[in-house]
Amino acid sequence: MKKGTKKSDKKKTTKIVKIERVNNTKSTKVALVILLALLVVLGVVLYRQNQPKYEGYWCSYQEKATIVVMLKNGYTAAQKQAIEDKIAKYEDVQATGFFSKEEYADEIGVSPDEIELYDAIVVSFTSMDAIGTYVEELTKLDGVEKAEQSYAKAGVELYNIQKWGKYSFADSDEALEEDIIEGKYKEKKGVITFKPNDSKKETKVLYVKDNHLCADPSCKKVYFESDETCSSITAGETEIEE
Repeated sequence: MKKGTKKSDKKKTTKIVKIERVNNTKSTKVALVILLALLVVLGVVLYRQNQPKYEGYWCSYQEKATIVVMLKNGYTAAQKQAIEDKIAKYEDVQATGFFSKEEYADEIGVSPDEIELYDAIVVSFTSMDAIGTYVEELTKLDGVEKAEQSYAKAGVELYNIQKWGKYSFADSDEALEEDIIEGKYKEKKGVITFKPNDSKKETKVLYVKDNHLCADPSCKKVYFESDETCSSITAGETEIEE
């Protein structure tokens, strides 16, 4: 009887040990699953924290308008003077210059006889509001071969806000790689501070307002989302109403 009892006790002990091992294995698996879940959640939190709210390109610029008035061959001094008098009456004229076809040919390195060139009056404006009307009026004047308008970006400031607190900055929409400034940025209480890697470069600051990035607290100068060439945006000098 004693021997049988000992064998029975031994079997019971073995079963208990096996059950405990199974339970321990299950507990370990559960713990690993919970740990993995926590790591995933932590990873998502860290990713979101390092995911910039304003990731991408932000640009500001002033759009400059220019009219090139090409004069007919054989135009008279009186006709040229009448054209210049007409231009002088226009608002928002920034500058006016006269260029002979010889001067232009020399500038581009060709002979005046090689391509069709004209003497021209070049007019730049501070506003684009009436450019179309001006072109139509100038085209109708005696001595004018044709008048054409063109546009150019001035004062370009292009930020590329990247992940993990990195950024790049360029002052041209056609900047060369060596001209691009790189560094790190931090956002605190609606102010983004851009610190370049090169200590000789200037630290810049942008302000966050109404989902825009601004050059000043009152948002007189606004940066809009763009691509790497500062395209598909509205001109940068825009005021946001209070």
